[in-house]
Amino acid sequence: MQRQHRLAQRHGVGERSHAYPVKTGDRDDSAVGDLGRGLLALVVLARTKVWAAGVKASALGARLGEQSGAAVDRSGRVAVLADCTLPGRPEVFVIGDLMSLDHLPGVAEVAMQSGRHAAHTIVRRLRGDDTTHEFRYRDLGTRATVSRFRAVAWFGPVRIAGPVAWLLWLVIHLAFLTGFKDRVATLASWTVAFLGRGRPERTITEQQVFARTRPLRRANHPNRVTTGHPGGCQAPAEPTRSRKAAT
Repeated sequence: MQRQHRLAQRHGVGERSHAYPVKTGDRDDSAVGDLGRGLLALVVLARTKVWAAGVKASALGARLGEQSGAAVDRSGRVAVLADCTLPGRPEVFVIGDLMSLDHLPGVAEVAMQSGRHAAHTIVRRLRGDDTTHEFRYRDLGTRATVSRFRAVAWFGPVRIAGPVAWLLWLVIHLAFLTGFKDRVATLASWTVAFLGRGRPERTITEQQVFARTRPLRRANHPNRVTTGHPGGCQAPAEPTRSRKAAT
């Protein structure tokens, strides 16, 4: 951790550990306040503020927990049995970031391995084998990039940092992508980013959120006449006019 800390400092990244963010601001008059228990609130002045307070599971987890009686943790993950199924519902599998099992991290490798486990279980059941097999996670290490030519990697007691870890991250990331087309597209995107300084990113806009949730709003309110207005606002219906036959 000390090596990663020094690397972040060289890139101008400041670190505050054991700190509790309570507010953000851009004025000095709100800088310090007593939180009790010997804690002080300190406002760090910044033009751009990004709030990243952990990962929360999909709202589907809460629905599954409510309907099945399974426990749901504070992150919204559903507690599953050892074979990744819901208690009392062996036909329902919960995998990846949505499941809570043995304190496994919400990383891609857990999702892929639990997905394969669920698929193999379904295939065995279709063949008439109802034997229950526990999900066993194989820890293949943890890797993360810090910047160009800089990364960190953990493989059990082995710790790697620097350009070697960065190249290792690239190779492993490509190897675990599904399909040749995805690998080629990712490699091409990396090449463009490596030769230049531009970094194309995906952005989820408010318009996309409304478009994706519109079918759900229609299902919940089948009699409502909705339009594409933000928030699914109901558009006023045109008044019906009756025509009287001329006499």
